[in-house]
Amino acid sequence: MNWIKKHRFGMIVALITIILISLISFTSQGREKVSSIEGLISKAMVPVQKTIFTGSQYVKNFFSSIIEIGTLKETNKVLKEEIKILKQQQVEFEAIKNENERLIKLLNYQKSNPQYDYSIAKIVSIDPEVWFNVFIIDKGSQDGITKNSAVCVSEGLVGKVVEVASGTSKVLAITDTGSMINGVSSRTGDYIRIQGSTGSTLEGFVVPEAKLIPGDIIVTSGLGGIYPENIIIGEVEEVKKKVGMLEKTVVINPAVDFHQLKEVIVFKKK
Repeated sequence: MNWIKKHRFGMIVALITIILISLISFTSQGREKVSSIEGLISKAMVPVQKTIFTGSQYVKNFFSSIIEIGTLKETNKVLKEEIKILKQQQVEFEAIKNENERLIKLLNYQKSNPQYDYSIAKIVSIDPEVWFNVFIIDKGSQDGITKNSAVCVSEGLVGKVVEVASGTSKVLAITDTGSMINGVSSRTGDYIRIQGSTGSTLEGFVVPEAKLIPGDIIVTSGLGGIYPENIIIGEVEEVKKKVGMLEKTVVINPAVDFHQLKEVIVFKKK
C-alpha cells in the first residue's frame, strides 16, 4: 500500500513538472504577470528544482573529479621523473664539487712546497684483498714517476711507489704491514720507527726514555732518502711498554683516511 502511494505521488510530481515546463515554454515570449495557478505551481516546484539542480551539480562534480584524478596521476608521474633527474644531477654535482675541493687542496700543497716536483695522479684500482694498502695510480714512467717515489695528499703521507709501468704505478701504503718509515715527534724531536699494522692504526717503536704522549704529531724525518721530511704521518694515540721489550710501543692514528682516497700527489725528482 505504501509503495502504491509513493508511486502515485511520484507520478503527480512528474505530471506537475511537465505542466510547469509546458507553461514556461508557452509563456517564453514574456508577460508582465503570470497567473495565480502558475505562481502556485512554480512555488511548489522550487524544492523539486533544487533537488534536480543539486543532483546535476553532483553528477558534474563527480565526472570532473574523475577527470582531475587522471590529470593528477599524469602530473604525479611527471613530477616523480623530474625528481629522479634532479637527484641524479645533485649526485653528479656533489661528486664534481668534492673532486674540485680535493684537487684544490693538492694544488695548494704544491704551491706551499715548491722545493719539489709533483704529479697529481688518480687511483684507478685497488687490491680487493688488502684494500688501500696496495693500489694502482694512472701515472707511470712516461710521467716521470720512478720506484720509491713518495706519495701523499694534503692531509699527510700515503706511501711510496713500488712498481712502475709506462702509464701506471703500484703504490704501497704506510698502513701495509710491509711498510717501514722513519718518523720524528714534532714536539719532542724523538725519533720513531713506524710500520703498518693489521688494524686501522700504525705501530711505532721508540727508546724507553722517549717523552712521547698521546696527541703528539709524528712527521717524516727525511732519513732514508725516500720520504721528504716534515710530511705528517699521524697522531699518537697511545704509548705503552710491552713486557720483555726494551722499546716503548706507540699506537699512531694515520693523518690520511685511506678509504676516502681518490687522487694523490707523487713526488718526482728534479
